[in-house]
Amino acid sequence: MLRYCLTLLCTVAISAALLVGMAGCQSSSGPEQPARKVQISPSEPFLSQTQAQQRKAMIRQVSYDVYFDLTNSDAPEYTGRVAIHLDMHSVNKPLAIDFQQGQIHRLLVNGTSQTPDYNNQFLTLPRNLLATGENTVEIEFSHPFSENNSGLATYTDPEDKLRYLYTQPGLYATSQILPVFDQPDIKASYKLTVKAPAQWQVVTQSRKRQAIGGGPERWWYFPETRAISPHAFSLFAGPFKTWRHEQDQIPVRLLVRQSFGHEQAPQTLFTSIDHALNYYQQYFEQAYPYFKYDMIALPVNGVNTDLISANVVLNEQNLLPQHSADLPETIQHLLEHLAHSWIGGSVSPEWWSDQWLWNGLARYLSYQAMAHPDGKNSVNSWSMFNTRVKQPAYLYDQLPAAQPLRHDVSLNIQATRNLDIRTSKAAAILQQLHHQLGDDAFRLALQQLMQQYADRSTGAQTFFNLIQTTSGQSLKNWQKQWLDTTGVPTLTASYQCKKGILNSLTIQQAEARKRSQSVNIGLFRNKQTSLQRYRTLPVVLDSKTTQVDIPGQQPCPDFVYPNVDDKGYAQVRLNDESLTTVLKLSFNDVLMQTLMDYPIYQQPANLQATIKYATTRLPQEDNSHRLKSQLSELTQLADQLFRLRSANPSMQAASTHWLQALEELAWQQLNIAEPDSPQQNLWFDFFIHMAHSDDSAMQLKRLLQGHWEIDGLTITPYRRWTILIRLNAFTSKAAKGSWELARREYHKDPSATATIMYAMADAIRPDSLIKNQWLNRLDQLNAQEALAISRVLLPATQYSLVPALRQSVFAALRSNEPEVPSNTLDQMIKHLLNECSVNGVQQLQSFSTQKAMAHHRISIETQLQQAKHCLQLPKSAVLK
Repeated sequence: MLRYCLTLLCTVAISAALLVGMAGCQSSSGPEQPARKVQISPSEPFLSQTQAQQRKAMIRQVSYDVYFDLTNSDAPEYTGRVAIHLDMHSVNKPLAIDFQQGQIHRLLVNGTSQTPDYNNQFLTLPRNLLATGENTVEIEFSHPFSENNSGLATYTDPEDKLRYLYTQPGLYATSQILPVFDQPDIKASYKLTVKAPAQWQVVTQSRKRQAIGGGPERWWYFPETRAISPHAFSLFAGPFKTWRHEQDQIPVRLLVRQSFGHEQAPQTLFTSIDHALNYYQQYFEQAYPYFKYDMIALPVNGVNTDLISANVVLNEQNLLPQHSADLPETIQHLLEHLAHSWIGGSVSPEWWSDQWLWNGLARYLSYQAMAHPDGKNSVNSWSMFNTRVKQPAYLYDQLPAAQPLRHDVSLNIQATRNLDIRTSKAAAILQQLHHQLGDDAFRLALQQLMQQYADRSTGAQTFFNLIQTTSGQSLKNWQKQWLDTTGVPTLTASYQCKKGILNSLTIQQAEARKRSQSVNIGLFRNKQTSLQRYRTLPVVLDSKTTQVDIPGQQPCPDFVYPNVDDKGYAQVRLNDESLTTVLKLSFNDVLMQTLMDYPIYQQPANLQATIKYATTRLPQEDNSHRLKSQLSELTQLADQLFRLRSANPSMQAASTHWLQALEELAWQQLNIAEPDSPQQNLWFDFFIHMAHSDDSAMQLKRLLQGHWEIDGLTITPYRRWTILIRLNAFTSKAAKGSWELARREYHKDPSATATIMYAMADAIRPDSLIKNQWLNRLDQLNAQEALAISRVLLPATQYSLVPALRQSVFAALRSNEPEVPSNTLDQMIKHLLNECSVNGVQQLQSFSTQKAMAHHRISIETQLQQAKHCLQLPKSAVLK
């Protein structure tokens, strides 16, 4: 048997090293290359709330004078100095300064040299070295550059070998950069000096005061910032090229790496920032708290980037033409970050247990800013809010491991887990509260929070106390019902008519507990195949059954929706008659049509009707956001059908029929879509995902070889690799020679990007031996490598291979648990744990309870719930 040789790839974002001895039909001509393993701290650093409270009680005020030397950019570490100016309330116990995994070379306390008491997390100062009142602690330190996206991370451009530095913020992450009191309620000013190569730009919270050059080096001096929490600190450096824009004397910049050649997006981004600056200034009645705003685009996924102020990290991929359909999400990300800079720049939480409120406010207000009539994406804003915020929140909130928004967070690391999805839940709950109390009360409470607690810290309860005052309504019960609980109410509407007049209207609220909320009931009539709303009935739901008061004589509706405008925190279940109606008719409102996606695609009562709906409606969809949203839903449904076709013999004929219809739809629409449009890009991606037949393999090869051209569709190097990766997933004769095509493509251009794509083409091949080898070595890859491989390792079309690989998958995830960042492993779980068989669900259920995976229980339970849903699909699979 031919020996399959695997050699690990190096991350595109770090190294341009090439693959040697990629698996394939070749013999080994030399020893296998050793894997490069990224060293990560064996345990997460702990800071307890009690420790933080005791330290806060000792400190009255802090400021930092910081110096970084970044001139030796090829070195594995950087050096720095920090002078910490302390005004102490008391010195009744030792004082700990946070500094993770660095080295301390010199320590002076109030001018006296001391031997550091340092354990790789805390530098502890004995109480006898400090005095009540003013103190100065001076530290000379060094710290390794990060290769796992925490601390001060590096990116080496594979095209020109230029190096860029960037910080990835997070809860308790600034102490991975420099010695600092790393808790949110110890706010401090930072005065920064940076020595860097002469050709570099340096970016932090402040506008530079001056930059003085001299030979190969340049000194950057930044004025003292306003008091900020440690997590708001950031630093970026490198030979960026820059676009500049100014709005009301606030300079806005986009910084990109030198080799990034796509320049069409900046003006759209600048316009969106202009709009948001104007909107937030009016909404908050407070000036923007910083003197500039910078967007730094790099080929990395920003993590917790909302936490930093005045700077934001963008993934440059989203600025490329082929990702034009993603631009609204990029703009929303900018608006969310800007709201966070505004609110967090004024007031911070006392402890991480309340971070959900700050994050939730920023996320909710970003969509409100988008919805403003001046916003470029105002038509789609609340539709995006439903698909990107509320639906994921609903899924999370129904899981056994879901937590209430208010729960005990005694350790810092507890606050970091599932932070993004809890942010979405908070945003959805805040929308419901905003609707219930009105805009005036909500906005005034927010303004008072930012004014009364400016440059200070407070708890989430302060905001709810303020909004009780501004609204004149008690929120005591509301807080217990919505902040201290989990679960999602399900609403069902039923009505009766007499002689064409609505006679009664009842809303059923299915939920284990009693909760109260305000919703709008929408009444619709059919007008020329379109369902149009003719009446909105506001109602308070506070019991399992609510009889709705009907004002006057209302015509009998053709359709009733019990959460129109989507202001309530609830899912809606349609009865068979209502579902039949929405499958036949459409809405002239983007949000209402979006609200139908859940019953049509995620809970289909009749798969045949759903597929017919998609193949009929999607060709007519000219709203790129709506098209993207529905294709995403359809992709998930198609993946379940691919797995069912393999796992359930009774579903083979029906699944094959529907999947073929979707593949033909994708190819047809790709060929006729408007050239060089977001829709064309979306149809290309969908066709790549759906391609599975002999015909589609031939079509992909013709596109790759230039034998078939589609007007406006440029087959870029990235798209060539996307095609090659998909071809290597095939088992049919039509895809014969696909691996050889990938080998030739790689040898033609062995760039860093091609290296990782080449490895993905290898991992996706339908061969259990190859897949087992990748699984056995996932823990020897760094985070980005492991994520790239896991994304393609087990495509839905190869579900027949999963039973034999299942235990290897579980073992790979267990071994990666201490090695890769938590959010990366959650993504790996999403890609590797997809089941659609009774045995698979049983084993996934068992895996979800394993202690080793306790920190990722939410991610595993999410996959388990989707697997159970897949098992239920045959009930709706009757061909008609």
